[in-house]
Amino acid sequence: MKELRKIMLVEDDDNIRAIATRTLEKLGGFKVTACPSGRDALNQISADTPQLIIMDVMMPELSGIETLQKLKLREDTKDIPVIFSTARVQPSQVEEYKKMDVIGVISKPFDPMALGDLVKSIWLDYTTQSKSSSPKEPAKKNSEAIASLFQAYANSFPEKLTNILDDWDKLHDKEITPQDWHRLHFNVHQLGGSSGSFGFSEESILLRKLENIIEPFRKSPAPPSAFKTIDEITTELKIKLDKRIAKKNAFL
Repeated sequence: MKELRKIMLVEDDDNIRAIATRTLEKLGGFKVTACPSGRDALNQISADTPQLIIMDVMMPELSGIETLQKLKLREDTKDIPVIFSTARVQPSQVEEYKKMDVIGVISKPFDPMALGDLVKSIWLDYTTQSKSSSPKEPAKKNSEAIASLFQAYANSFPEKLTNILDDWDKLHDKEITPQDWHRLHFNVHQLGGSSGSFGFSEESILLRKLENIIEPFRKSPAPPSAFKTIDEITTELKIKLDKRIAKKNAFL
């Protein structure tokens, strides 16, 4: 099989899509087509003809699993290998993904700087080829561009986390609908998935805990004990946020 050159990245989170595309291209040496949804990927893939698809599992409208199923039904895409990216990496879940004929699973949050090498490793395992070359050192301008993405995310992170905390404060005092839980879960899922990749590891761990607690309440009522647990996690997140803001202001 030919050397891996063309990748399609399917990721609904703008920040993860931007940093993954940049590092895959500049550090990994790949040509990347980035799609914000499964539907966009299905519409674009015939013209793009990637050798590999890296796809988020949890996306609105069409999930990664649903998109994969549609790809397998099409003659022009059924043989394109797929890597899933997801925070759901329990052994049982990984086995389920492999039964769907994916060639690998990338755990979120991932280290953007190591993403290219990880993809190459999965690809080489899949093709049973030996390494032919070592990764090249990135040019200075590429490193600066990647650093600017990290800085932009760091600047936007406090506002995104504040929005989630404010949303929970407002929901706390009303009758929460399944739609409310779904919105909160989606926002927590997105920030939890991206924050760890951009250096906010402690917040990412807490957001993942919060996501797992909230998830069942999109379909069934939340018990009173859940509110207490959510309050405890959001309070801890608020403390960490205040510390980060205070630290940043100290340098201004």
